[in-house]
Amino acid sequence: MRQFNFFANGGPFPGTCLSCGNNKELFDLGKDEVTNASYLLCTRCVSEIASFNGYILREPAMREADHLKSHIRELEEQLAKVPAQVEGLINGIRNSTADFVLAVSSSSDVSSDSPISDDAESRRKPARPRKTEGSDD
Repeated sequence: MRQFNFFANGGPFPGTCLSCGNNKELFDLGKDEVTNASYLLCTRCVSEIASFNGYILREPAMREADHLKSHIRELEEQLAKVPAQVEGLINGIRNSTADFVLAVSSSSDVSSDSPISDDAESRRKPARPRKTEGSDD
């Protein structure tokens, strides 16, 4: 099966559709050996040929294409909102972190109700030798 080359914007010389002159969304059907020019058809003309030959029904295909284009627009609008949403999340994390740090730092300034014992008083006394059962001290 032959693979056709697709060009979104223009293509090899002459760079336009053979039928209508469009220069967007072109399929390369092959080259002329003498002039080395490409035979190009745009998607609209290819769909007209397919519709004429009974491969697709034009109206349902056009409705589906319109539906897909509107869906793409909706997704692009949602995608455009993502940076603002991410920035909002980052600001929320910053605010939460700042609130946490302030809460922790302000709690260290508050005096506790119970006094803290002095380290010198809390030291253990050295251990005394144990008495063994047979020794008299």
